Amino acid sequence: MKHVLRSVLVLLGVTACNAILDNNRGQLDTSQSPTEVSTNEPAPTDDDDSGPPASSEGCASNQKKCNGSCVSMDDPSFGCGTASCAACPAPNGSATCTAGKCAVKACDPGFADCNSKASDGCESDLSKSTSCGKCGEKCGSTKPVCASSNRSYACSTGCTPESPLLCGTDCVSPLTSINHCGGCDKACPTVENGTEACTQGSCVLTCKAGSHKCSETKCALDSDITACGAANACVVCPVPPAGTHGAAACTANACAVTCDAGFADCNKNAADGCESTSATDPANCGACGKVCLAGETCTNGACVTPPPPPP
Repeated sequence: MKHVLRSVLVLLGVTACNAILDNNRGQLDTSQSPTEVSTNEPAPTDDDDSGPPASSEGCASNQKKCNGSCVSMDDPSFGCGTASCAACPAPNGSATCTAGKCAVKACDPGFADCNSKASDGCESDLSKSTSCGKCGEKCGSTKPVCASSNRSYACSTGCTPESPLLCGTDCVSPLTSINHCGGCDKACPTVENGTEACTQGSCVLTCKAGSHKCSETKCALDSDITACGAANACVVCPVPPAGTHGAAACTANACAVTCDAGFADCNKNAADGCESTSATDPANCGACGKVCLAGETCTNGACVTPPPPPP
């Protein structure tokens, strides 16, 4: 009986040791540590295309079709090139197209594109001590804080009257700092297609050109059919049924319908899409509202009088 009990205890000890040694006798598993855990996910790249796919069907050679409309391949609002229709990312700046790819066009005041990656826009905050005033400028032990200076930032030994609040290692003005607006660590949110500013200690959102405000934390593109309308009046545009030769569009802050060639939306009703055939419709011959006279027919978009019958 003693021999049996001893064998059981030895077996339990070996099993426990193998569990912490990754089940390989004498080999400790060091492939992962508590601070480095593999997710088995590929690293993101600047060429990663997300969003709805684009199509070139029915568009010119320098255009692609997005949301049923032909747009330029060099329009950053719809991405660059032919891969997708997703807008180019531009945190803290604006985007442009270069050689068919998204690129940073310009940075908002106080930010810089230091890593030359379009995917994160102007990622460097020039008010930080790690990039004080320009890329790579780190404040050292003799001048440890980054303070505003001559409409920019510079390393300093301490806070100044114009930036009296010390937040960590940064001297800021709580009246104007977007990272410490009204107090330390009260950051204004980053808004796509918009610029946040700190005015008198409160965050204020301003939408960029080509976009409009939907709320205090959202700016939508003027062409966005899911948020169409003037400021704070963002609505979803109705989509014409399939086969009605039309697609939803947002034009001049109003929902509209774009039509296939040879068709027109003359009754301004998205429910029936582009109901008029311009080439043969006598009530809308060649254009909406152009009515042919009695006895005339609409042929190839023009009102014509049929020839008299032969005698």
